[in-house]
Amino acid sequence: MGATFIGFVIGLALGAGTGTAGGAFIGGVLGMLVGVTAHGVGWIRAHRGDAPTIERHRVVCTPYGQIADIEFVGDLETRRWLDVKRCSLLPVADRVACDKRCLHRLSDSGVKPGAPCSCES
Repeated sequence: MGATFIGFVIGLALGAGTGTAGGAFIGGVLGMLVGVTAHGVGWIRAHRGDAPTIERHRVVCTPYGQIADIEFVGDLETRRWLDVKRCSLLPVADRVACDKRCLHRLSDSGVKPGAPCSCES
């Protein structure tokens, strides 16, 4: 809800620029509504897909400095990677408790869920 707070503060500051308490209140409320709207649009965008897929890719793990076989969870509708299901470098492969930099690395590479890649041989 950081967007709501930022919108409230900006609206409050702009409203306070009018020099009246009513202007500050109305500006704060309008700013908060803009912030809530921005937060809601972001949440809807992140949760609108309903076609999950699990794909296995080989990625270089920066913290371990090795190549890992990782199962990524993605969404075929939004074409975005969502999570890491398992990693071959972890002691318990199903318990992924790292910062998941590989998820960002795969997203930055341009490989989308459901699209072929050249990482498998």
